[in-house]
Amino acid sequence: MGPSAPYAFTLYSVELDPVVVAPAILGEMPTWVHLERSVPAVDVTANNFTQQRLRMSPVILKVSPVLAGGVITLAQESGPSELVEIYEEGSLYSRVLLPKQWNADATPAFGIRLLAYGKGATGDATFKMTYRLNGQVITEERVRFRMGPSPAAVGIENASFTPHFRALRTVNAGSPVRVALDRTRHGERSGRRADVYLVAHRDAATWALYPGLTDLAGGAKLLDVGGADVDPAILSLQLAAAEGAYDVVYDFGNFADKPEEFLGDGRLDPGDLLVSPQGLSAVDVEGSYVAAGTLPIDSFEYGGTFSKPLFKAHLPAYWDSVIRGGINVPLRGRAVYPVDMSVKRPLVMIAHGNHSPLTVFVEPSPGAARIAVNVDPDLTSDENYRGYRYLQEHLAKRGFITVSIDLDGLYGNPYAGYPGIAMAGIQARAWVLLKNIELLLSNPTAVPAIAGKIEASRIYLMGHSRGGEAAIVAQHQLIQLSSSTPLPGALPPGETLVGLNPNNIKGIISLSPVSFAVESFSITPSSVPYLLIYGTADGDVNGALSTVRPFLHYDRAQGERFALRIEGANHNHFNTSWTASDASEQLLFKGFDITRAPVFDRKALDVPVGDLATLLNGTEQRLVATAYITAFLKMVDGGSRAAGDYFQQQPATLAPLGTPPGLQMYSQARLMSRTRAVLDDYESNPDVTLSSIGAPVASTLATLVEDTLLDSNPLLETEPANRFFQATRGALFSWSGAGSYEQTLPAGQRDLRMAQSLNFRAAQVPRHPLTVAGAPLSFRVELEDGMGRVESMSLGGFGSVPSIYNARIWDEPRYLDDGSDNPMRALLDTTSAAFKTFRLPIKGFAGSASDIDLGNIMKVRIRLAGVGEASQGSVALDDLEIEF
Repeated sequence: MGPSAPYAFTLYSVELDPVVVAPAILGEMPTWVHLERSVPAVDVTANNFTQQRLRMSPVILKVSPVLAGGVITLAQESGPSELVEIYEEGSLYSRVLLPKQWNADATPAFGIRLLAYGKGATGDATFKMTYRLNGQVITEERVRFRMGPSPAAVGIENASFTPHFRALRTVNAGSPVRVALDRTRHGERSGRRADVYLVAHRDAATWALYPGLTDLAGGAKLLDVGGADVDPAILSLQLAAAEGAYDVVYDFGNFADKPEEFLGDGRLDPGDLLVSPQGLSAVDVEGSYVAAGTLPIDSFEYGGTFSKPLFKAHLPAYWDSVIRGGINVPLRGRAVYPVDMSVKRPLVMIAHGNHSPLTVFVEPSPGAARIAVNVDPDLTSDENYRGYRYLQEHLAKRGFITVSIDLDGLYGNPYAGYPGIAMAGIQARAWVLLKNIELLLSNPTAVPAIAGKIEASRIYLMGHSRGGEAAIVAQHQLIQLSSSTPLPGALPPGETLVGLNPNNIKGIISLSPVSFAVESFSITPSSVPYLLIYGTADGDVNGALSTVRPFLHYDRAQGERFALRIEGANHNHFNTSWTASDASEQLLFKGFDITRAPVFDRKALDVPVGDLATLLNGTEQRLVATAYITAFLKMVDGGSRAAGDYFQQQPATLAPLGTPPGLQMYSQARLMSRTRAVLDDYESNPDVTLSSIGAPVASTLATLVEDTLLDSNPLLETEPANRFFQATRGALFSWSGAGSYEQTLPAGQRDLRMAQSLNFRAAQVPRHPLTVAGAPLSFRVELEDGMGRVESMSLGGFGSVPSIYNARIWDEPRYLDDGSDNPMRALLDTTSAAFKTFRLPIKGFAGSASDIDLGNIMKVRIRLAGVGEASQGSVALDDLEIEF
């Protein structure tokens, strides 16, 4: 091997007599040389050569000693002709068109310096150098380039499970930055040394101009590159990283064959490794997502008072349970916004749920005119729409206009002075939400401080409880408005809406949403990015009973979809105006004060919704909501790859900085915009021997079934082992000993060299006799190639399948208003199965002693009751797919 390149064609000859020359090749050609792919393929031009050369691999053609009449020929022997391009290094770049010949006696002593450029996504290409003397082939040497992602990555270490290191490009501030060089992709560098630098992120043009390396973590770290059959050395470049975007550079300096001869040169050159995937930073160190932003903010309320509104939306009689005669609902709310309105800002609209208004209208005496009085603060401490001020102010300081609207006009309680609607009124709430947006966009006198400053193409809908479903239905109504044949009943007859269309909505967020509308009407699933946040100790939207099943919305969503379950979070504490915890308290009605305002006392429930030790307080719950809503908006509106990692990773692995430590959370994510090869979504082919795409499925499990994951009647417990409340189908299986479940990959989908992850979601079946209460569950996932070689990973390295969170509610108030036991109450089991998404990195399956071929994977297998795994269990599986 040459002294100044990762790999060199180097031929040595020994003169035996004046005629015969016998060559001797020193060293062995590695099995293949890694070449970083270019995705998408980028043409090399005179304008970008200085940038592209930094990701090329040097090659030296060298003959020693030089013999008169010798000719060197370089040709491509195998592989796609456009996969790898060869350039000759010089003051100006020069593409080498193959085959190419050089006169050996005219080549410099240091050899011919070339650069290999990977212009493609995946594959191998072999090149051959032939040395001829007087037309006779003296010797040949080959090198095979293999395309792939960078072998170096920033990530996380897990000494207990394989892979011991996996790539993760987001790090929370104050956490270590760790790097490793993939042992399966650096054969040509085995036994060498490098200085590893953590540097400020630069784009390709800046790197070309300024290739010098300045380490930001106290000095470069020395790495001894191990062989392909040993675990990589994991380096901590910084123990407590500061917020910012960074690149990582492996400086191989003089590429010395012997480690003791290594000299770093402190600059990025061809052959060094720049960790900057697709030109983005190698690692983003993120600060707190709950910390206040830097923008000054202001606020105002618009629309007058509830009793004397300045603007109204009319809802016609009998539409969506509106009473006879129709009603006029006030259009009013609170806006919080950045003071700097020099640019247009995205808008976040917030719709609250159904809760007693702060003000009720009571008769001071029978038949007397109603008067307005405030209810007890234990019931409602402020206007319902003001209960999201914490979130509004947080988002406004980060650049969003936020508007929380008043929906008390749809409270539907005539005894409190709120007639007008007889049932849930989700469609009505959605329409009022849209009419508020119309007002904000079209009436500058209504909201002068933000008039004309809303970026109408970047509107986000957020809601809580009934408002959480209304946000979804609002997009559905916009779709119906744009249709020439809207669905009957989707829109209020005779009413109009101008200035809005479905493209205005860029994302939807639901906090503990109900499911009245989707269970009653034909509602178009959301097509924009969707985030569901739900607490396991919700005593209102319990997740189990009809009309209060939030998981339906995640399953139905057709765009990018994300869900977060917060163990111990209740329903009320997302709203600061709802001070009582529905998970642990009951409000006892104590009568009226002298103003006729209702008065309440609180009493702790002797049996709370969830175990008392797990319940969160309001501050903790709102911190989680703030952090993940911020991450969602940074991801969708800001295009932040780092923010997206908080949803693609489980919270136990990576949670936004600022969420309280020690909380149990688990998430789901399905990236519909990514290239995905769906192996089985379980929505067709109910035959358990066939996947949904018609490929063979095999199992040694006697209990395997495919079924709808929806308990038909949890109150009667007709299906005691089915505690799923989803809008999907899945595979269900149980085991009490060794077993397996496997899917065969169809022809044409077996090359996983470019794949990112193997994805699926799994949940334990709560009431099954083989489910161990309170215990997480793990099994192994295997890939098998065409030669029968197998590699596996344990779910234990990814947090396991969540344990069962037991939940219960009282069907009637637990106590009478005097605090005594209510003899009519009964305790209902509302425990629900909790799905969690697993994203197993494909690269983690390669490189062990088995050396499976990722280019020819035949089977994906779940191996049950293996060593260190759960000996028994019952699970549901869904959305099995390969993500590229």
